[in-house]
Amino acid sequence: MNKLTNDEHHQRSEVLVIVQEFKKDLIAINEKLSKLLDSYLDNVVSREDYLKKKENLFSSKKTIEQRIDTLEQSPNKWLEPMREFFNTALEADKIASDNINLFQKREFLKKTGSNLTLKDRIVDCDLPEQWAALSRRPTSRKNAEGTGVEPVRACAHEFSRLAHYRPAHPPFPEVRARIGLAQ
Repeated sequence: MNKLTNDEHHQRSEVLVIVQEFKKDLIAINEKLSKLLDSYLDNVVSREDYLKKKENLFSSKKTIEQRIDTLEQSPNKWLEPMREFFNTALEADKIASDNINLFQKREFLKKTGSNLTLKDRIVDCDLPEQWAALSRRPTSRKNAEGTGVEPVRACAHEFSRLAHYRPAHPPFPEVRARIGLAQ
């Protein structure tokens, strides 16, 4: 999570630099528009040339303004789904160890986007690819410098335990989860 927070701060600073560059470009375009208008009023540029260049400059100006708006509104748009994924993965440990609250387990599986199916009184749970990757044992449990954090062993183990949960109470059907290639 610290790496994610650092990435967020780094991304914001990069966005600020890019926005400043775009604003400089806007100032340059406004100066060109002013010079173009002066040239047209002094009869240096024909009306057709003036209209073509004006249209091109306004098009460029509008494109840059849209880019600035997009960057300012959501500089870290890609980080929020990743943060939600990490929080959900950490939540798997608590839910997997609670053998009483089956409703919470069902809601968790819905939240993760798993596809629950019932066949011969057995509930199958096909998990999306990102969860299948998390359930496999990681080859390394260290912070990979410069690239990010690999899944923590305990978290992956608990998620796998949740996916393979089998209730002990008779009225509930047996639960079997397939995660990726493993069963």
